[in-house]
Amino acid sequence: MFVVAQTVIHHLLARDLLDAADVVAGRVVVHEQRRRNNNLVITVAGRRGLFLKQVASAAPEHRETLAREAWVYRMIAAHGHPRLVAVAPRLLDYADERSVLVTELVSPTSAAIEAPAVAAALGRALAVAHTHGQAIVQRADDRLPRIPPSVLLLADPTTVPSKSVHVDIVRAIQELPALGRELEQLRHEWRGEALIHGDMKWDNAVLTRGLDGSASMVIVDWELADVGDEALDIAGILQWFLHAWVRELGSADATAAAELRRSELDAFWSAYVDQRGLEAPHGATLLHRSTRLAGARLIQSAIEAQPPDLALAPPTIVLLQFALNVMRNPDRARRRLLGVGDRISTLEACA
Repeated sequence: MFVVAQTVIHHLLARDLLDAADVVAGRVVVHEQRRRNNNLVITVAGRRGLFLKQVASAAPEHRETLAREAWVYRMIAAHGHPRLVAVAPRLLDYADERSVLVTELVSPTSAAIEAPAVAAALGRALAVAHTHGQAIVQRADDRLPRIPPSVLLLADPTTVPSKSVHVDIVRAIQELPALGRELEQLRHEWRGEALIHGDMKWDNAVLTRGLDGSASMVIVDWELADVGDEALDIAGILQWFLHAWVRELGSADATAAAELRRSELDAFWSAYVDQRGLEAPHGATLLHRSTRLAGARLIQSAIEAQPPDLALAPPTIVLLQFALNVMRNPDRARRRLLGVGDRISTLEACA
């Protein structure tokens, strides 16, 4: 049974997550959020909020990822470093039989904050997750799948792709030797060492205000969390910038927009490096792998944007070629498109 706006209050009362007096007094407000899952935002007289997520499909893989998210939140709360606790939502309840997860609502701040400062906050939050996630990694056992992203497996002809993947995209990957080689090499280099978010993008980062009034970043939606390669999370942010660059090709303000994104990305990467205290060689190697994985993430974006029952659209073909260019020439993409990592490159040259 799905929890909807009309039944959510009954569910929350039954799980002791709401006070009946607030309901009777009309202080509870419910809002629906249209996304992949069934999401509801519940506020109580404006003083507190809850976020409810329920998978919109009964498919076992969807139920598994939501259960995974709940487990990660429990582990972070029970065993995580205080800094890690601060960058993840607080789990309030998980009803396994109905696949319903409830967390405290992470409300975005309404304060005007410069874009590079927001990007820097995300860099620090992601670095905290990668630095302090080992306590969760050590307890993962079989609760996390420890597998590379599915896009890296598409070059293998024995792989059976999801029905959502267009057959011509799979054919292009398997028939273009250069594209297949790049994905196979990334799969070979995959490192299963860190707690990773697995679906890092701007939509999953919320800038909020702490109790002391300071701005802080919370990373949400940990359904695809895993023990994996930290470069994948960084690649998710790089991919967002690269994809925006492709979408804006030929537009009147493309140059100005690209310059703004470069300043944001430089702030993100500098904050990540500083928070982790990365030495120049390690930072340069990580950024190189992250840029190549960003190319693989572009292929994933092409898959998600292309309806599986229609002919390949020209933007899909352009994105596949662009992804190959990024994977084959990551340093060129970093310098000419992303404009990130110059400080580490300089430090490495002086080391």
